[in-house]
Amino acid sequence: MQRSGIKLHHLAAAQAIVAAIIVGGVAVRVLLGSPGTWQSGQAIVVAGVGLIVMVYYFTAHRALRANHERVSTLALMALSSLNIAFIISITGGLDSPYYSVWLFGILLFGLISVPIGGGLLGITLLAYVIQYAETGFNKAFVVSHVGQAAITVAVFLMAAWVHRTIGLSDDADSKLQQLSGQLEGELSK
Repeated sequence: MQRSGIKLHHLAAAQAIVAAIIVGGVAVRVLLGSPGTWQSGQAIVVAGVGLIVMVYYFTAHRALRANHERVSTLALMALSSLNIAFIISITGGLDSPYYSVWLFGILLFGLISVPIGGGLLGITLLAYVIQYAETGFNKAFVVSHVGQAAITVAVFLMAAWVHRTIGLSDDADSKLQQLSGQLEGELSK
């Protein structure tokens, strides 16, 4: 249990670092007056959600991690994912240069929880279907995005396989605790 707890702690810290990078990037973009597709309101939303993630990490997460680290880390990841999804949506949708960050999110969610990672994959595939419908069911869309969709599914399947193989599931943690208790009982005899 402690082994996966350490990983969750690092994952939560990584979410705060990514949020800080996003906030810093938006600040530099605004200060330099960088032209682009972002409106000032969009930049405020992106920076605001990044600040919320950072504040959550340094306050609520630290208070909750003793008893509810997994749930708190998933909450951090959900907030970060919403921010990344918003960035992707305003920078080209499925053709966004930031789509690879979304793949990383699917990988991380899948490693922590296969059902949640599967849900994120389902939302992503739904985005493909919606964008396909928006193009008037254009075959060129399918041809240009089938590889990207296949990679997205493959990333989730790899995460699910690693989750089950390495034993990052709650089942493995409970079995380990049970065996540890049995071993302690035998040693105390």
